[in-house]
Amino acid sequence: MIIITKIRLYPNGFILSEKQFDDIPEYYKVKEILNRYYYYYDENSQYNLTSEEDYFIIIHGHYIFLDSDYNEKNDELPGKLLETYKFDYDRFLNLLDYIGGRYIIIIGNKEKVEFYPDATAARTTYYSLKENIASSHVNLINDLIPHTKDSLAEKAELLKYH
Repeated sequence: MIIITKIRLYPNGFILSEKQFDDIPEYYKVKEILNRYYYYYDENSQYNLTSEEDYFIIIHGHYIFLDSDYNEKNDELPGKLLETYKFDYDRFLNLLDYIGGRYIIIIGNKEKVEFYPDATAARTTYYSLKENIASSHVNLINDLIPHTKDSLAEKAELLKYH
């Protein structure tokens, strides 16, 4: 017996934007953050979204906290990162050194959002200079907000989407 399954575009992906979109893949879910941002994610993705006061953090992907000095469980890590990001930025940066996995940390408030990839940048993040949108897949951004390719990059195959 042959079973034909539908191809899942942009598996385990995400989008963070200030805009709402209707044309996202049907297996993507959405969460509104701080009444300003929309976080779209593949329903099969592992993620942790935490917000408090006017700040939020998303850890999208697979991760484990490795530092025994803090002895944080994975589900406690986002809160600890958010606290240190707000009050002790140097400590926040040091904590990042003890997270293993394939993930992206998205953290910020209503004024700014920052992205911190895992140590090898294995979880890709693309963004647009045209709109406030970031995504795990460059073509997902282009599906939602069409962009033209850079004319200089057209001559260099590896630069087409940079």
